[in-house]
Amino acid sequence: MESRRLVVPFAALLLAACSGPGFRAHVGYIEAALSGDLGLASDSLPAGGGNPIGVDLDQALGLEDESGSLYARAEVDAGPLRVSGSAFRFSETGTGRLTADFGSISVGTDVRSDIDFTNARLALAFDLLDIPYLRLSPGIGVDVFDIDASVQATAGGPEERIDEILPIPMVLVQGEVDLDPFGLTVDAGGLTFDVSDWDATFFDLEAMATFSPVDHVELFVGYRFILLDVDGESGGDEFTADLEIRGFFVGGGLRF
Repeated sequence: MESRRLVVPFAALLLAACSGPGFRAHVGYIEAALSGDLGLASDSLPAGGGNPIGVDLDQALGLEDESGSLYARAEVDAGPLRVSGSAFRFSETGTGRLTADFGSISVGTDVRSDIDFTNARLALAFDLLDIPYLRLSPGIGVDVFDIDASVQATAGGPEERIDEILPIPMVLVQGEVDLDPFGLTVDAGGLTFDVSDWDATFFDLEAMATFSPVDHVELFVGYRFILLDVDGESGGDEFTADLEIRGFFVGGGLRF
């Protein structure tokens, strides 16, 4: 799994935060659910001969359970610039029956499915409005999606895999209400683009409420929602992914 590479930029952000004029570093737990469909072009079609048909993650692949993982977030406040980043992972295994061909695996085949979905986000924002109790900061960023999905016939047949790292640029806006010791931060961003062999639309929302019981310590609870619709190629085969991931997270951290 290549998702380990996503840890490097996030760790660099944490190190930068420690030496910056102001920073927040949070670590917590997220319970997330993944839904939507995934498709890989049938081997019976020539390259470019037809669009792959997506199969439902819940019913056809059996990926219906929620997944818990570490949720990490950091923010450097260099006023009026701020750099923020977050990362989490979804991992699930299930069994189902295909409702369409998936690569070389025929419709109606009983399959075992595994998916690892890792997201790392890095954003740069500018404080357009910064007054007591309220801040509004538009900016740009990149959402990196590491998708590693394998589907194999349970009777010992062929295995098909979609393994891609998708760095998707975005425009975003971050808003914050600070009513010390309570706070609310909302990040929303997205983009639609069509470049070369890639066609993608995505939206990313993070909302987080904080409470500071003592100086420099924050407790938080939040919600994350990601919508990713992408058509491209994986290993020379056309694939489609229409995914929705959502979940609540909770944890604590430091703020200076």
